[in-house]
Amino acid sequence: MKLLLAINSLLALIGRFGAPGFVVAVIFGLAFPQLAQLFRPLLAPVQFVFLAIMFARTDFRPIAAMARRPAQLAYACLWLIVVPLVVTFAVILAMRAAPVDPGLILGLAIMAAAPPVISAPAIAMLFRFEPSLIIAAVVLTTALAPVFAPFATEALAGAHIPMDARALALRLALLIGGGMVAGVALRLICGSERVAGARQQLDGAIVILFAIFAAAAMDGVTHMALAQPWTVAGYLALACVITAVGFGLTLAALRNFTPTDRFLVAYGSGQRNMGLLIAAMGAAVPQKAYLFFSLAQIPIFITPQLLSPLARRLQAGPATGGG
Repeated sequence: MKLLLAINSLLALIGRFGAPGFVVAVIFGLAFPQLAQLFRPLLAPVQFVFLAIMFARTDFRPIAAMARRPAQLAYACLWLIVVPLVVTFAVILAMRAAPVDPGLILGLAIMAAAPPVISAPAIAMLFRFEPSLIIAAVVLTTALAPVFAPFATEALAGAHIPMDARALALRLALLIGGGMVAGVALRLICGSERVAGARQQLDGAIVILFAIFAAAAMDGVTHMALAQPWTVAGYLALACVITAVGFGLTLAALRNFTPTDRFLVAYGSGQRNMGLLIAAMGAAVPQKAYLFFSLAQIPIFITPQLLSPLARRLQAGPATGGG
């Protein structure tokens, strides 16, 4: 009992003050490559628990309320699926004249086909934006990922995909479906009030999971940065450009959305949950594809800070209206 109380208190403490742990985890992964290599096999279990916690904490009432404006939700989901694919297809076409590593093509395809990061609703709450639309869109696009992501990856990467799209779809369905069932079961067993009351403990668990994920994502980056610094710089620049284009294009185009909804859909358009597909592919992921995945996490780590000034302007302005 004392051990459980101690763990409970530690998780609550980490949940209150653990945000700097995200940065520390990345630094550790870069400074200690052995640690990153050790954690890499944990990517799939970490993704599973991430999903379970997300679905356990999801209040489905806002999603049900979105049924009153299904056209906007459907439009947001379609945008979050299609636009990253179009942007990445244009990038791949632009690179056809130059010799490109097949692993990079696969990495780009994974980035485009992946659903939005599951932290997007947390960003909404961090910036004090109304989160109903982005919660519903992230939940639905994540649940639908086994249906579209493997085949979109295959369409973009072609022969460079290391496994059959149907096999990848099955793995994704087991990973996402299992996490969904576990999370909903936990919410039903514990009750929504008890889950809400454990917010700090769950936040602490997420920080620990994120630390493991971030360290695992850095596997091989230090070695490649020393051996092929220009390759690493190019991959990182490409990931940042695609993230920025996805965000900027969405922010400019979705004028019929409220400013805050437009901001959140733009965030989801640029920030993609590549870890889901990487975890489902497992050891089959080529080195250069994994390197691009690793470097594509860096914009995810730094974007919330970079977007804070814009978020503050939106907070100060009207929250409704088409803009």
